[in-house]
Amino acid sequence: MELFCKNNRAMVKLPPTQDALLQHVHRSIFQAGIWSTSEHSQQAVPSPDRFSWKNEGGTWVPKWITIPEVSKTCSELTKCTCKGSCTRCKCAKAYLACTPLCRCKCVKSASDP
Repeated sequence: MELFCKNNRAMVKLPPTQDALLQHVHRSIFQAGIWSTSEHSQQAVPSPDRFSWKNEGGTWVPKWITIPEVSKTCSELTKCTCKGSCTRCKCAKAYLACTPLCRCKCVKSASDP
C-alpha cells in the first residue's frame, strides 16, 4: 500500500484483489458451462448463486468481492507527512485518526507508543 500511494495515488485505485479475480473466474465458469451445453434443447442450468451471482430484488447481479475493500480495511496504514497541526493533514481531511506512521504532531490514540 505504501509503495502504491507513494506518488499521491489514492488507495481506492489499488488493483483488484485475488478475491475479485476468483469471483470473476466463478462467473466465467458459469457462462462457459451454459455455452458448452448450448446445443441441447433442455439445459440443466445450475443456480447462479453458486457462481458469484446474487439475487437482489428478483434480478441477478454480480458478486464482485466477498471480502472488505482494501481501501477501507487498510485505513490503519494511512499516514500523513505534514509537520503542523491535525487540522490540515491528510488524515483529518479524510476523517481518519492519525496513525503511528504519521509524522505530524497530532495527539495519537492512547494505544500508540
